[in-house]
Order: sequence, then C-alpha cells, then structure tokens
Amino acid sequence: MNNNYQDCMDAYEPDNTDQVFQEQPTQTEDVHMSEGCGCHEMEHFAEDSEFQEPEFLSEDCEYQEPEYLSEDCEYQEPEQFSEDSGGGIQPFGVEAFPGDLSIAPQSIEPLSVAPTIVNPPSNNAVLPLRTVELRWNLVANARYRLAVRNVDTNVLVAPNTDRPAGTNSFPLTPNQLTPGHRYRFAIASIVGNVERWTDRYFSMAQLNAPTITSPTVNSVIFQQNFVLRWNAVSGATGYRLAVRNVTTNALIRPNITLGADTTQYIISSGLLQAGHRYRFAIASLFGSTERWSDRYFDVAGVRDGRLLLAGVQFRTDSLGHNLGATRELREIDRITVHHTVTTNQNPTIANVNGWWPSNWTRAGYHFIIRGDGSIWQLVPLHTHSNGADNPLGFTPTPNARSIHIAFVGDFRAPALPTAAARSSFGFLCRHILESNQFPNLRNTDGHVVGHRLWRNGGANDCPGIPRTTYLSWI
Repeated sequence: MNNNYQDCMDAYEPDNTDQVFQEQPTQTEDVHMSEGCGCHEMEHFAEDSEFQEPEFLSEDCEYQEPEYLSEDCEYQEPEQFSEDSGGGIQPFGVEAFPGDLSIAPQSIEPLSVAPTIVNPPSNNAVLPLRTVELRWNLVANARYRLAVRNVDTNVLVAPNTDRPAGTNSFPLTPNQLTPGHRYRFAIASIVGNVERWTDRYFSMAQLNAPTITSPTVNSVIFQQNFVLRWNAVSGATGYRLAVRNVTTNALIRPNITLGADTTQYIISSGLLQAGHRYRFAIASLFGSTERWSDRYFDVAGVRDGRLLLAGVQFRTDSLGHNLGATRELREIDRITVHHTVTTNQNPTIANVNGWWPSNWTRAGYHFIIRGDGSIWQLVPLHTHSNGADNPLGFTPTPNARSIHIAFVGDFRAPALPTAAARSSFGFLCRHILESNQFPNLRNTDGHVVGHRLWRNGGANDCPGIPRTTYLSWI
C-alpha cells in the first residue's frame, strides 16, 4: 500500500507534499478504513486502495486542473481561446471563429457594425412638421431593431421594432410626434445574435396657432353671410373650428374639422342674431396636438329702424323718436358728424330732450356719443332727423340722405372728445360702413362729412374737429 501511494505521489508532485497528505494513521477508525487495507482519507482512495485525488488526476495519474487542460494535458483557458489553442481572445458576444483558420477568408462571417444614420441628418436637428422618415445605411447580412423615445415625456413611441434585412427606413407619423418635443432614435444592426447600436437625437418644429384675418379685432358685422378667414400654418395636418354665441352661450358650430388646405369658412346669416356677440375659435392640428386662436365679434342689424349693435342703446324716450318723414335705407349715402356745443358730456335723456327748440317734433341726431363712450340711438334709421338745414339747396336734402352722429360736448379747437368717445365713434361708423344694408354708404371717401359741408363752411364750423382728425378714428 505504501509503494502505490508513493507512486501516485511521484506522479502528482505537488509542492509541499508533506503538508497536503499526512502519514498513514497508526490507529484505525471505522469511517476511515477500507475493509481490506490500511488507512485512507475518506473517499480519497479507489477500491484497490490506490490514492485518487477526486477529479484532479487523469487516468494515468497525471495532475489535471478540472476543465482547464485539454485531452493531451496542455493548459487551456476555458472558452476564451479558440479550439486550435492559437491564443486569440474572442470578443465578448461574438460567435467563435471556425477552428480551421485555413478556410478561405470570404467564407468567414464578418463582424457586424452599427448602422450609419442618414435621417435625422445630424444630431439635435430640428425637423419640419410632417411624417418623419427615419433612414440608415444598410449593413451586410444584417437585420435591424429600432426604438424611438420622446425624451420630454419619456414615452417610447416606437418600442424595439424589428425590421428585416434590406430595409433602411421607418416612418414616424404625426400621431406619434409632438411639435416642439425632443426625441432619441436608436437603431441596431443584428448579425446572428450580435447587436450593434447607434443613436441620434432630434426635435420637432413648433406648431403655430392660425392668425385670424377675418373678422378683425373687435369687429362688428351686419347680419349676413360672413366669411371667417385665417392664414395657413406650416406643417398643419388640418384645422378645427368652433363658433359660440356668447350672448346665449349656444355653440352654433361645434368643433368642425377641416382639411390642411382650408383657410376659410362661411357662417350663414341664419346662424347669426343681430345684437349678439360671438366668439370664433380656430386651431391648427398636427396629430393629436392643437394650437388655438380666437376672436370676438358682434353682429349688427337694423330692425324697424333700430340699429341692433352691441353697445348701442335705443332710447324710445327720446323726443319724437318715431315721428318724421321716412326713407329706404338704400337712400342713405352720408354720415354727417356734429358736436352738441354743450358743457355736460354725460347728459340724461331729459337733458337731451331739452336741447331742441320747442317747435321741434323730433331729435336732431340719430346717434349721440357721450363722454363715457356710451352710444344712444335717438331716432330710427329709416326716419329723417332734424340734423341739418339746406341753405344750399342740395337734392336730396341733407336730412333725407344722412345718418346724423353727434359728439356730446363743445369741441371747437383745440378741444377733443374723450378717448372712450373717439373709440365708440370709430366703432359705430365702421359697422355702418361695412353693413350690406346701406349699399350706397360703403367707405369714408366723401361719405363721412362734417355738418359744415351742408352750409359751405361759414360761421358754422360744426363739428369743430378737423375732418382728417375724426376720419383717423374710424
């Protein structure tokens, strides 16, 4: 037994052998003795009592580090060298090269490379609003995997999407994109199980709200078919429109979707009520994104001579408001401007009725504009008012053809009406001139005149204000 033990020890030849194995015990123990021989470490001897280090010795008793030696006992680092033991370290994640390096190079599968991104054209590019066609250069023998993340919201808009070999583009639609947001596009080539990634950041351009061109700011229109208009928005995929009657809070046109090439919409006169206020709102669309603009406008009209216009108060308690000669509205072709030459710019209706001579049966003006900007209608529009005599013999007479409007106060130079009164004057004149109910009263050129015109100047310089000045307020 001792000779066999020594033979194995000579083959094994570890350092400090006397420290690894102890001398044969002089006293047997049940668990350490085999049935027919001397001492052995438990499970360290084979049945024939030859010493065997478990799995560390080969069959011919040569030392073998487990799985680190090849069959001919040459050292081999596990799985890090190719089978020919040439010493070339294999890159992580790349399949092993063939064992026979004499194979022709063209038959060796090439290493994959990451794709080169073509669109977006550069990192942090800002792309116009439209469908974005992501593109990359092809990689030999590769299929692809891509992902797109909205960096601002951290939402994956295209999560790990696989594309077949030969594909080099992928579309992102407006529904996947948000104007003004930043995105990260990552694309990988895949050869076998190997992925090679590259990425690029880009942003989408901002979506602007439409600019409304009709109606104008604080516009008043007369009850008629009316065209709402706006400027086209670059990149918009469509528009959404709504119109609300602010006076009644009724939505008369609820969220109508229009095409990208549409820049106007007609509201029929039947939907508009004279004397009511409206809000027109229009949005540009890109996918699910909306950018809104809005504008308020008032609808004017004439009913029984009464101007139905927001901000105009019809005074049935004015002097003789329903008396006098009548006319057709198409006969009107002038607005005649006056001042009352009174000191109190905010009179009561009793004060106003006291302005006229006792033999007058009706007021001298259709409208007066008070210092606080309020507008009172005193005489129906289809009725003549006593605004001007006719010493020069005009035909038709000044009263037959005019709408008479007076500033309350004395505005002989250098005095001027209040800012509120000037604004109301412009508001009233604009909407009379824009109305289709006065076909012969269409613009300021010769149609808005001072009282002095009918008297050829002279001592009467009413309304005191130079014509060029009050025309600038319209």
